[in-house]
Amino acid sequence: VVSKPLKSRLSGNWVVVLARAIRDAEGRFNGIVAVPLPVKSLNRMLTGFDLGKHGVINLRDADLGLITRFPEPQSYHQGAIGDARVSQELRDRISAGQTQATYHAVAPFDNLERAISFRSLDNAPIHVMASIAQIDYLKDWHNTVWQVSGIVLLLLAACNTALVLFHRQWRLQHHTANALREGNARLETTLQHLRERDHALVAAQHAGLLGTYSLDIATGTWSCSGQMDAIFGIDATFPHTVEGWQELIHPDDRSRMTRYFATDVVEKRGVFDQEY
Repeated sequence: VVSKPLKSRLSGNWVVVLARAIRDAEGRFNGIVAVPLPVKSLNRMLTGFDLGKHGVINLRDADLGLITRFPEPQSYHQGAIGDARVSQELRDRISAGQTQATYHAVAPFDNLERAISFRSLDNAPIHVMASIAQIDYLKDWHNTVWQVSGIVLLLLAACNTALVLFHRQWRLQHHTANALREGNARLETTLQHLRERDHALVAAQHAGLLGTYSLDIATGTWSCSGQMDAIFGIDATFPHTVEGWQELIHPDDRSRMTRYFATDVVEKRGVFDQEY
């Protein structure tokens, strides 16, 4: 299980909790092991990517709430942990079931247009997003536009220099095209690094016997990774419903957990945080 960001009661810092069930040799539930991973550690993982002056890379949970962002936000308007403000296009793509895409959108926190790529991790309720601002990757092109305007005026005033100016403009455009290709190459490299880290996370889950799940409260059904099925000791034919989950709970805890789920999670929209 991978939680949303929570404030540690011991340190007061934001953490993401990784948890798994412990079972004995006969498959009986014996408890849960939980490891709090500091959000600052996740943020340090993002510092190695260069996405330009206005570039942003962030991790978001299943509800698109912010887990961490690099560069770190300087104010509330740039996003705080748990902030679910995203572009409508991203929300529509996630709702449509897309797990990866690249598109252009205006960021709600600074109104800058960006080229955005996202990838939803296969075995954790986390979306990874990387974006490059248009003003960064088109900076040379904007400069070229102004220069073209000046060149046109010069051509009207001095036709004798037209060929020289045209050659100069061609070189500037060629330079801009090279800069755009380099920007695309950097973005592809960043995406490759993200894919490698995605594979590393999956491998870590297998190594640590960690599983992930996603619950649809409206339908009362849940889906999970194969590792989660293995932890519960079930397979794909087992009914992945709230009722099926209740059958997995020890009889001594079943009534308490049923009340907690109905009241604290479904009715109050709270975070599921119980040991059973």
